[in-house]
Amino acid sequence: MSGDTKLTCAFLKPDGAPCSAPPMNGSEFCFFHSPTTAERRKQAQVAGGRASRRTLIPTDMPEYNLTSPDDVRKMLRDVANKVLKGELDHRVANGIGYLANQLLRAIEAGEIAQRLKQIEQALRTK
Repeated sequence: MSGDTKLTCAFLKPDGAPCSAPPMNGSEFCFFHSPTTAERRKQAQVAGGRASRRTLIPTDMPEYNLTSPDDVRKMLRDVANKVLKGELDHRVANGIGYLANQLLRAIEAGEIAQRLKQIEQALRTK
């Protein structure tokens, strides 16, 4: 390696510390600090903003009647298939999975409360 090759970008931060990113080939600056890449940086930011605004929930998602564990299983199967096909963002699927877990707990708690009520009624009648 030649002695004049910089290992880090020549940009100095407001506090005087150097940028730690490697410089681009043929430049003393990294992509983020080079005056020659300003337009490309702007285009990359715009593209990134568009990507983060994309619709995460498809408009064709059916409405589910989630009143039993079997209903929840069917919905989760559909969600998993949509993720695998690339039709549903995995972040949305994670949220759906979390909510489905909470719903299953609530269904289970309701079933336990109902059974307890039946047992108490049976004990009162004896």
